[in-house]
Amino acid sequence: AMFDERDRIVREKWVKIMKLRILREKLNECYHREGVNHMQNCRGLVPALPE
Repeated sequence: AMFDERDRIVREKWVKIMKLRILREKLNECYHREGVNHMQNCRGLVPALPE
């Protein structure tokens, strides 16, 4: 039971890390795509980042 709980916690952390990685990739792509207008056009992605 202890190992199952540990595996669940590790899995949840891994999912959070992967979601954040995908979000950062999308933000990076938006910055490159939008160029000088990235501050305005990529604003919708920024609030989704955890503090």
